[in-house]
Order: sequence, then C-alpha cells, then structure tokens
Amino acid sequence: MAIVSTLLIISLVSNVFLYELLIVEHEKAIKVNVPTQKVVSVPKTTIRAPAVTDNDEGVIIEIGVEIQRGEGQILINTEPLMGLTFQESARTAVQVATTLSNVDTSEANVILTVTADAEVVDGPSAGATMTTLVYSAITGKAVNQSVMMTGTIEQDGSIGKVGGIMTKIEASSKVGVKTFLIPQGQSIQTTWVEKEQVIDFWIFKIVRVYYEPETIDLAEYAQENFDINLIEVKDIGEVLSVALIWD
Repeated sequence: MAIVSTLLIISLVSNVFLYELLIVEHEKAIKVNVPTQKVVSVPKTTIRAPAVTDNDEGVIIEIGVEIQRGEGQILINTEPLMGLTFQESARTAVQVATTLSNVDTSEANVILTVTADAEVVDGPSAGATMTTLVYSAITGKAVNQSVMMTGTIEQDGSIGKVGGIMTKIEASSKVGVKTFLIPQGQSIQTTWVEKEQVIDFWIFKIVRVYYEPETIDLAEYAQENFDINLIEVKDIGEVLSVALIWD
C-alpha cells in the first residue's frame, strides 16, 4: 500500500507540475499578443487599388489612411459614397493590421479616405489593400508601387475570393503595375464567350446568339497581354512579403 500511495503522490505532483507549466506557457503566448506600443499619430499614407465600376469598367482608386489622437474610432470618408460592405471591410482591415503590428490604437482615431473618379461597385475586395496600407503606415514600411492586389480580408488574416479580376488586371496595367496579387485558387477563371450562328434560309437569314464557357489561365493572360506577374496569396503575411519594401 505504501508503494501504491507513493506512486499516486508522484503522479499527482507530476500532473500538477505539467499543468503549471502549461499555464506559464499559455500566459507567455497571451503576452506575445498583447499590444506593446501605443500609436496616437501617423502622417497620411496612400495606396492605389483596382476597382470595377457599375458599367463593368476597371478603374484605379486611391485609399489614404491617417492616424490622429482620438478615442479609438475607425472613421471612413469616401468620395463617391461607398456602401456598408466596404466600410465593414475597412474596419476588419484596421483590426487585422493593428493586431499584426502589435500596436494599440485605443487613444487614436484611424481615418481612411477613399477617392475614385467613378461610381465603383460596393464590396470587400479592397480589404487586403487596406490592411496593407494600415500596416505600412504603422510600421513605416513603404508600399511597393509596382504591386497591386485584389482580395477580401478576413478576421483571421486570410484572403478571400473576389470577382472582376481580369478587369482589374487590365486597369492596373495602365498605371505601371508589374506584380498583381489575387486570392489563392483564382488564377483559373471560367468566362462565358458570346458566339453567333448564322442560319441561312432561302430568302432570309437568322442569327442565333449563344454563349459558351471558356477557361482562362489568368497568370498567362496577365503575362502575355500586360507583362504582369500574377501571384496567388492565401493570407496577409504573404501579401505583405510582396507588397511592402523590406530593405
């Protein structure tokens, strides 16, 4: 019995030690994620982003961010007015960027400004761009102006799928972009191509219009038509490694 009791005590002590070790390691992990730097003021920084208008035309919009002393608010100014989906994406972008850069903006207001020359479709596709912008402003890492991207930003930092990629690539090519980032799994696209069939009767003709699916490799499309290097990215870490200048 004495031996059994001794073994039980040793086992209990061992389990308590392991539990306390886990608690310590857990506390260390938590401390790593606690913001260690307060940011209350950052000069205005800008970035360009591709967008699609209501007429399915590609345009380039400018997004700026400025951080001023305030009360931890995220303020969004857009011209023309953007919808709630875009605004929610902007808030997620700020949250991801501040968490990733390990800063506290509870005593500052983050002000995002969007300027476009046309009415653009509301949506979250500039989420990755806005996250990159805010991270750049906070850390001082410059944006590589030859890189542009499209993709949503999720709360876990992953990059979500978007539409209108071909149109955005073409718009980006007009402003000197050499690298274009898209969400993982979207380099192969299926489009519907308009076809015509002429049916010739004796005294008249009938033109039948129909559509057929066509698969396009966007990497080849971007390289061959615009000399743009297309890169798929799965999370904001991969985006930042390409979109920012780390020298």
